[in-house]
Amino acid sequence: MKAQPAVSPHGTPAPSSGSGPAVAASTRTVSLRELNQRSGRIVADVVSSGRPVTITDRGRPVVRLVPIAPEETPYERLLREGLIQEATHERTGPLPSINVPNGAQLYADFMAEREEER
Repeated sequence: MKAQPAVSPHGTPAPSSGSGPAVAASTRTVSLRELNQRSGRIVADVVSSGRPVTITDRGRPVVRLVPIAPEETPYERLLREGLIQEATHERTGPLPSINVPNGAQLYADFMAEREEER
């Protein structure tokens, strides 16, 4: 399958300038205005084709819209995105113990702190 060049919203090849981040040649480019006007069609195209779309603001790439692989687990997504790393070896032995002050109610304290953050 031959890679297609990035195109502008009008179907013409997108201008390439030396400034700004590079956009992959096989990625379709869409302006913020077109995304606003045709978001449903653009999302449907990304889902059906599996190809990402780069969203531009005044010709500068700002966001990439990518499809989610249904068989990908949240753990696999975090690995792919580089947010976590696989363990280098298996854990052996017991988990470390935590010293809890007498009278502390961890669950109640946790829930109270969680409610404060909302």
